[in-house]
Amino acid sequence: METITIELKHPKALSLLKDLEAMAVIKLVTATRKGVSRKLSETLRGSLDSKSADDLSRHIKNSRTEWERGI
Repeated sequence: METITIELKHPKALSLLKDLEAMAVIKLVTATRKGVSRKLSETLRGSLDSKSADDLSRHIKNSRTEWERGI
């Protein structure tokens, strides 16, 4: 058996798939998310090396001071 994911592009497509399931040609399986959802910060932790993170942090600090500067 092989499991595939499809995108339905027409409203009648689901009824066609249900008909195929009734004829025992296919079996419809609903996708469920498994696992515990994590915070975005936990997901992205470690994605930048320390040098890039320091450079980015320095750039952000400089950008903020530019906005506070009077023109």
